Amino acid sequence: MELRRSYQDILDRGVRVVAVSVDDVAQSEALRRRVGLDIEFLSDHDGTLLDHLGVRDDAGLIPGLSAAGFGGDDDVGRAIYLPTTFLLDEDGVIRWIHRADDYRVRATADAVIDAIDDRLPPA
Repeated sequence: MELRRSYQDILDRGVRVVAVSVDDVAQSEALRRRVGLDIEFLSDHDGTLLDHLGVRDDAGLIPGLSAAGFGGDDDVGRAIYLPTTFLLDEDGVIRWIHRADDYRVRATADAVIDAIDDRLPPA
């Protein structure tokens, strides 16, 4: 995983990494352990914050994803939340956003580090 290779570089820049997910706390904790990084996970089970941030994809999951292990049979047509990276300064002002149109695409670690270096004061 690319994030593992660059995580310390991100932390060395004084950045705190927080992940927000509609998954419940137990699922998020299992993912945190599997990834092996000290990332804080917040559960937004109803998607309230994620909706406010505008990252819902109302087109939903494509047919066949439930067979691939993404939820249950009722997932077809269900809205999903696109992986989105926000870089906030110490005052909570959004300084950079990476939002893909595809749920499989995430910001690269290099792009995140470049955004930190370009948009935030040094730690």
